[in-house]
Amino acid sequence: MEVPKNIRSILSTEDAQSLIFSFVYLRLTSKIDRNWILNGNSFQAELETVDVPEYKNEFALLFKGAIAADQKLTTTQRNELFSEMIDIPIL
Repeated sequence: MEVPKNIRSILSTEDAQSLIFSFVYLRLTSKIDRNWILNGNSFQAELETVDVPEYKNEFALLFKGAIAADQKLTTTQRNELFSEMIDIPIL
């Protein structure tokens, strides 16, 4: 998946990777879908509900980066990126 150029100029590679991984994780666990994106739900709220005890510290750090990256985007940029990511084949 190619991150749109206008978003690449805002996010560091690490922030973009955290955001993409977190998004894919939420899709894989069926927490979000196309309707979730269209409804403009909170990415941060979804990440805060994830509970994976064996990787708690790793996920906390990753999600912190993803939330920070998400907050740097405008609604239009976020919708553009998430709309593109929703079509990524998960399995």
